[in-house]
Amino acid sequence: IMPRVIVFGSLNMDLSIACEHLPQAGETLMGYGFLTNPGGKGANQAVAAAKLGAPTTIIGAVGADGFGEQLVVTLENAGVDCSEVARAEEVPTGVASIIRTNGENRIILDPGANHVIEKNAAVTALDRAAQPGDVLVTQIECPAAATYALLRHAREQGLVTMLNPAPAQEIPADVWPSIDLVCLNETECALIAGIEPNYSASCERAMRELAARGAHSVVVTLGEHGAM
Repeated sequence: IMPRVIVFGSLNMDLSIACEHLPQAGETLMGYGFLTNPGGKGANQAVAAAKLGAPTTIIGAVGADGFGEQLVVTLENAGVDCSEVARAEEVPTGVASIIRTNGENRIILDPGANHVIEKNAAVTALDRAAQPGDVLVTQIECPAAATYALLRHAREQGLVTMLNPAPAQEIPADVWPSIDLVCLNETECALIAGIEPNYSASCERAMRELAARGAHSVVVTLGEHGAM
């Protein structure tokens, strides 16, 4: 039986528009290329796992609004089980507002329902969805306390745990031994490990630093240079 992938993470609606330059205070610009795109790191991880053929469940929350309904339908159409996605009545679905200028993105994020998930609810949802040998995949776009509690609990229950520590932040020392695989980019690695992974020797030193903290395996993604 193939292990199930359980993703704990964010579900956002991305609202993206392009313009020639950023508006000044009080200025209105004509833009173009408006896109509404389901996203959030958690949703993206879940869709990727499902496309690779793994039975996948996502634990998260959306608002009781049109964006939330659209996100759930999109995930279900991609083969993701959304039975553990809560509907929050008091806050809207998370939204990322993206301005595209000259090939660069500027993003303003309102986490909305992503930040109302309490750790006890997340642990209970994981117990319903997972069995020993399944895989927990997560990032830190939901409350950090819930994410760290879930990693500890998953490891205790015999799950394989994978963390993408984004947005980058210091991870408590007692969490590292609960991480089977940490996958992070150059910026995240520099902030968390305190070592810029800008060539192979420094990248290896940074990876060994994270392994010394307790992570069982470390992957650093290096943009156009691949990964190590």
